Amino acid sequence: MKKLPVFATAFRAYTFSWQNFGTLLRLGWLPLLLSVIAQYLIGSPDVRAMHRALEAGDNITFLLGKLPWLVAPTLPVIIGGSVFAVALHRRILFGESGDKPFLYLRVGRIELLFVAILLVANLVPLILMTMIMGAISAKFLQFLLALIVEILVFFFWIRLSLVFPLTVLKGHYDFGDAWRLARGNFWRLAALWFSVIVPVGVIGIVTFLLGFVYALATDSVTTFVDAQFQPNTIIQSALNFVSLIVSVGIAVPVLCYAYKEIERPFADDLLTGRTAG
Repeated sequence: MKKLPVFATAFRAYTFSWQNFGTLLRLGWLPLLLSVIAQYLIGSPDVRAMHRALEAGDNITFLLGKLPWLVAPTLPVIIGGSVFAVALHRRILFGESGDKPFLYLRVGRIELLFVAILLVANLVPLILMTMIMGAISAKFLQFLLALIVEILVFFFWIRLSLVFPLTVLKGHYDFGDAWRLARGNFWRLAALWFSVIVPVGVIGIVTFLLGFVYALATDSVTTFVDAQFQPNTIIQSALNFVSLIVSVGIAVPVLCYAYKEIERPFADDLLTGRTAG
């Protein structure tokens, strides 16, 4: 398997995002705007009750019973992000630019496949962590098992992350091919994902802090911990919109160019044989 050139791939991905920022906005603004509006409207009526339950130590019975409320605010973002991500995959892999100049909203088989895998990737660690917190009282053992879960999630995410461009290309999941492509390139893919995580993480921290400052200024919260259990404000939703545009706009080019570098001889060539999903 060809070795992935980390710096060259990251440079190519960031160059694409910078030079095509207008395309990112055009393809992403509508699905992401709808998703953050839905997230704002849904909110989470149980966040304060969840805070109190965690402080009281009633983790397993409360949190497992409230999983639908935990998923509900996340699902619109996963759906909107999937629509944007698939459109961007098609733009990079096939040269497609969307159905209309400033109005792109397409939900088909490929988008639903993205939603399913992202939902599982979010839910499985959450359920495992909740079960660990509820079943084990020793703090050190909780930490150790939680660390093992995080390491496993990291490992499988890196090894299988190329399933996203493969799904767009083939119209179905091909975890075996994704695993094959990552063989011998695990740490290179991890380094490439690090180039995504750092700027996205910085943006996430900045948006959260800006929302926290706004909440303090309006007397919505009094402590940093309380801010983590607040439904989104309009300001926070607007900041989330910006964060989503940037994070998807960086992550998708990284995945697409990583796939091209490993599997294809010319990383800037458009591919053919695309699916109709």
